[in-house]
Amino acid sequence: MDLRRILRVILFTAALLSGASRALALQSSLTSVAFNPASGLVTGQPFVFIGTVDPATGSGPTPTGPLNFKVTGGGVTFSLDAFLDTGGGAANQAVTTYAGLFAGIFSVAVSYAGDSNYASSAVTTSLTISPAAVNLLLSLPTPGPYQAGGSLQTAVTMVGQSPGAMSIPPSRSVTLFCNGVQTGSSNLNNIFGTNNYYSIVPMTLQTGGPQTLTDRKSTRLNSSHITI
Repeated sequence: MDLRRILRVILFTAALLSGASRALALQSSLTSVAFNPASGLVTGQPFVFIGTVDPATGSGPTPTGPLNFKVTGGGVTFSLDAFLDTGGGAANQAVTTYAGLFAGIFSVAVSYAGDSNYASSAVTTSLTISPAAVNLLLSLPTPGPYQAGGSLQTAVTMVGQSPGAMSIPPSRSVTLFCNGVQTGSSNLNNIFGTNNYYSIVPMTLQTGGPQTLTDRKSTRLNSSHITI
């Protein structure tokens, strides 16, 4: 074996050993996540992701770099990125704000890619968003009198009462009942420039005499009603 080949082998081996040494020198990191508010979140309410990266040993240099927050659930998947030491948190925290999640239970996976001192780490937790309180206003733009079996148009306006901006899936519908009997349904549409939703529901009166018109959004009865 000539001298040049020997030298190349020595340099290659040294590079491998140097890389292995650097990899072995990386400390383990520990990633955690919290939310603010920590509980009681409702549809459309803004909230804060707080990702924290600590040395697994409890001491060492402050971790640096980005965190990725991946949210999955209810047919929704999206990711948010935030760097440690940004967003008003501590030096080892990444903070970012989000609003607009629908009601449901979501999986939140937070991953840290590591830096020159720390190896990567990740954590997964769940996030529960409850339905926002709403007020459904019913009105009858079609003038009476009304007869059994007759048709009329009912205007429904949904006004959000949540701490933040109300947001609902575009396919959400409202269903109306006459004296407890389902009689009509229609999709809710956003009123441009507001957090309110509106729909005109065609319906058929089921019986004669006084009737109570009520509404049902999803599986939850609302208290709004009107007697016709």
